[in-house]
Amino acid sequence: MLITTGKRPPKNARLLAKALFLAVPHSCLENRGKRPFYSLLSKAAKLRFKRVCSIHSQNGKPASLSFLCIDGEGKWSWAPARIKISRLRLYGLPRKARQSQRLRIKGARARLLRELIKSPSTQHREDSLISASSKRLEVFIHGKKAVEAEVEYEKQPA
Repeated sequence: MLITTGKRPPKNARLLAKALFLAVPHSCLENRGKRPFYSLLSKAAKLRFKRVCSIHSQNGKPASLSFLCIDGEGKWSWAPARIKISRLRLYGLPRKARQSQRLRIKGARARLLRELIKSPSTQHREDSLISASSKRLEVFIHGKKAVEAEVEYEKQPA
């Protein structure tokens, strides 16, 4: 999965992107900069990613996580759901943190989140954990809580 933010992301959006990058194995963090969005989609297709996670900000705060699906021919479509963030708390990332090799996703919304991320989930010996309940999303990296967010899952407009 390729993870990116908007053109001029606030600090919290950059930290959320980095936390997701560290938690999701085999993901790639790409700063958008001044590039058009389609160039990121092209890069994701070249890297053979099936998903792009875009962190949208509003009023200087991360507002939502949207996911795009990329097929084998480089064509894309919006994933059926997006995650709207109402409150975000960042606890800081572990010093000299490395990207996780194993991720476990648990909770009431685990199935949906696994589908959005397209990362295999392990049942034991995880490096990172994402707990996805119906109203809360928590990210743990190497046993330490990095992100806690109050969220709402929305269907993406067709």
